[in-house]
Amino acid sequence: APCSLSVPVVKRMREALFTCWSDDVIIDSLAPRFLKLTFQVLGRFRSWVSLMVVDSAQQQQQQQGGATFVPSSAELVMLALDVEKLSTIVDSELRLRVVDVIASCANQTSDASTAKEGEQKVVEGVEMALGEAVRPVKEMVVVTWQSVTSRLTALCVIQLQAVKGITANYRMTNKPAPTSASPFVPKILAPLADFTKDWEAKVPLSVGEDWKIKVLVEVTEKYRDTILELVTTVRQMDEALKKRRAKKAGNKNSGLSDADKILLQLLLDVRAFGRELKTFGLDADSCEAYRSLAKEVAPAERFETENKNTAGVIDKKD
Repeated sequence: APCSLSVPVVKRMREALFTCWSDDVIIDSLAPRFLKLTFQVLGRFRSWVSLMVVDSAQQQQQQQGGATFVPSSAELVMLALDVEKLSTIVDSELRLRVVDVIASCANQTSDASTAKEGEQKVVEGVEMALGEAVRPVKEMVVVTWQSVTSRLTALCVIQLQAVKGITANYRMTNKPAPTSASPFVPKILAPLADFTKDWEAKVPLSVGEDWKIKVLVEVTEKYRDTILELVTTVRQMDEALKKRRAKKAGNKNSGLSDADKILLQLLLDVRAFGRELKTFGLDADSCEAYRSLAKEVAPAERFETENKNTAGVIDKKD
């Protein structure tokens, strides 16, 4: 029904398509040309949808300079849903109307002996052609949703910038070793959580359920890359410090070093992130991306044990 559509452009598109085949507009003798017009309208609509969603990240950058309009994630969600609805309408209501008109025209131009056979061939040809015309429009549903998930992934990845701040928290600060995850960890997937709460009911059927897993996996992979880069830097700095300390006679280092504390914090954060993944229905232990992430911080488990032992010794002294 027309009222089920939300995006004004899609509403106008539906009206235009059905107007072409309305009794007060259609000219039976020109039905093939009206069919061609229908294909052209669907093609133009597909191009418009593509313009709205393809390379949206690049368009967003241009928007900062006021160069172009970029639809919001909410607008893209409604567009994807309406494109799917319009495709269904074309496949059902419009197809029946077009077939009815074309079949009627075929009967008028055929003699009685061949009318039935001719009508069947015409109907099959029209249905096939209309199906081919609407197929690219259907494909834009998934393309539109890919743009949505790309934006969600980017919003989550932005939160990973806080990972680099862990170094400053422990480098040359003499802070005690961490015992809990960083406050930023629950914020990493907050954009996805907020979006799911507001829009999950609007996900087009053709998109399926894997879109959320894709976002989680991509964010996890980016988290791994961020940690790998940080761990490499921390280890290099720690090696340099150890060499300087080794040159000082009688200098014995006890307890965890700053680098050890940083790595331990990363371990605690990754564990907490794994628990966050489970709130979205993703079993972190069975997720290859998370296992790869956990592998990068696994060596820090020994620091956790050392920290507990050190704390126990201090308690006994007290």
